[in-house]
Amino acid sequence: MKNARNNAQENAQANTPSSAGHCSLGERVRAWWRGLPLMRAFACYTVACIVVAGVISFGVMVVCLEAYNYLDRIESAGRVEVDSGPYVYDGAAGELVPAVSIDLANGFGDRILFLGLRDGAGRASVEGGAEVIRADNERKVVYATMDLLKSDPELEILDWGGNYTESDAREAGGNPYDPEPIDPADLAAYDAHERADRVQVTDSLDGTLGRLDTMDDGTLVSNVGYYVKQAAATAESLPMLALRVTAGFGPFVVLGVCAVVAFRRFYRMRLAEPLAVLHAAADRIAAQDLDGTVGEVRGREFGTLAEAFERMRASLEQAQRELWETAEARRRLNGAFAHDLRTPVTVLKGTLEMARASRELPVGCCEETRGQEPRGGGAGEAGLRGGEDTATHGAAGASALPAAPAATGAPAAADASAAPMVRAVDDAVLDTLTTQVNRLEAYAQAMTGITKLEDRPVHREPVEFDELCDELVGSARPVVERAGLQLHVACADERSGGVGPTCTDGASVAQAEDSVAPSGTVCGAGTLEPCEADAEPLLVDVPLVDEVLGNLVGNACRYAAGEVVLEVRVRAAGDGAALELTVADDGPGFSAEALRHGCDAFFGEAKSAEHFGLGLAIAAALVHLHGGALTLANAPIGGARVTATFDVEVPRSGDSRDRR
Repeated sequence: MKNARNNAQENAQANTPSSAGHCSLGERVRAWWRGLPLMRAFACYTVACIVVAGVISFGVMVVCLEAYNYLDRIESAGRVEVDSGPYVYDGAAGELVPAVSIDLANGFGDRILFLGLRDGAGRASVEGGAEVIRADNERKVVYATMDLLKSDPELEILDWGGNYTESDAREAGGNPYDPEPIDPADLAAYDAHERADRVQVTDSLDGTLGRLDTMDDGTLVSNVGYYVKQAAATAESLPMLALRVTAGFGPFVVLGVCAVVAFRRFYRMRLAEPLAVLHAAADRIAAQDLDGTVGEVRGREFGTLAEAFERMRASLEQAQRELWETAEARRRLNGAFAHDLRTPVTVLKGTLEMARASRELPVGCCEETRGQEPRGGGAGEAGLRGGEDTATHGAAGASALPAAPAATGAPAAADASAAPMVRAVDDAVLDTLTTQVNRLEAYAQAMTGITKLEDRPVHREPVEFDELCDELVGSARPVVERAGLQLHVACADERSGGVGPTCTDGASVAQAEDSVAPSGTVCGAGTLEPCEADAEPLLVDVPLVDEVLGNLVGNACRYAAGEVVLEVRVRAAGDGAALELTVADDGPGFSAEALRHGCDAFFGEAKSAEHFGLGLAIAAALVHLHGGALTLANAPIGGARVTATFDVEVPRSGDSRDRR
């Protein structure tokens, strides 16, 4: 059966086309591109940048050169270009004759014969002949004449050179050639002198070519030749200069622009976008928002990091879920334990009352015992009601509950047959049993209250700072006076930038300034950043704040030597404000262990039959509900210092809100 099922699955997989088969080529390329490592992606961007820059640069250069040539043709329209030569001078006609040069030394020496052609040598236009146009700049090419040389300052005539004698070389100390231009007016005299002075090349040819000078009117033979140099007509215009500069520097500019565009895109797509996704994921995880998943990011490296983030988020989500389930299980266990404990405690309490009622005691015996009320019933209840009975500074803890000496015998008091035994019970034993039963009842009530604290709603109401101070001081003063201590009060509204106290009592300001506490344990959550804000009403759950204050003041009264200091301050924090309640005493202060664990439930260093170590835990839980934190510290001058910070938002339109 199992093999058949496996075969069916394999057949289904074989018949089902893979996901890759459904992907188009474009989707595959995009998936490949998104998964490229950073180095390969950077190389691809670089190659693309160079290729694009090269194509654009080539296009820019071609356009600039074509535009330059077009402007140059416009500037040179109608301008004549003179053929550079060689020429020979016709003394009889007083004119230059186009010529050709014939090297008689076969490349060794400077024996040159210049053969002039009076009808032109075919290199340029002649009068009455066809025009010769230069192909590169479309200019008309003509032969130089004496009139052109004299009338055009751009034209210069120079000696071609060659046919020098040895004496010419000795006199010149080397090459006798003179590159200086010849004045057209002196050309006839210069030509006659140089012809006579230089080597007569026609003599070496037996006068064959020399006779052409006399036999043919269209030719002229000479041993001296000339060439014409034509200067630039005008300097290039500003647009032409701009085009030439653009063609030269354009490729570098294009490459720089392409590099900036390519690398900005690389940074945005390959660095900024993945980092933004990971940063947002880290912020959500830091804010304990573990519901979403880390999105897909580009690049193999960032993709691996995103997968690690996702694994971390899933692990934290699982751990948080397990922690929440553990806390819920603990709450349910505490509630069930308190509920199950309340029933036998009630039975024991009723049995003890019946035992007391059935006793026959002599008149006047143990009157003090008869009138004494049971102790210890307010430990947990007071912490939840108003805080007169609170946890110690770490000294009051969950002591081991002493076993009731007669607890096993107490139920027997309900039996009529055991009446003699009950009447024989001593008064001290009955008092001890009653005290322990009352303590067990208070313990059960405290556990029930602790389990319900987190479900308590926060009702914020707008209240003026002065009214809040009066109410808090009015709640704290009776507690301190009943303990036989002095209460010093300092209230200040610091939102406006000043730190002047609103009201002071006795030496509270001086003591408050001297009792600046070092950093200690912070219980609860909430970070409040200072900023400036206007003095406006505060949104506060006054009963909750009053209950926290009652816990702190009652705790301080238990250890103060002579006085308790209460500081009430409000300061700007973000868009709202922060209310700080600081209660300090002149007692021994917190121990190192209490600073670390003072806010833990049932923590205590000194055992007590009336206190369970719940006061500071209750206060920390209430402060946390109000968006604040509870800080334990010791003042430099001695004594303990507990600061409760509440997030008290400023009402925007006189609103009143209930917040959890």
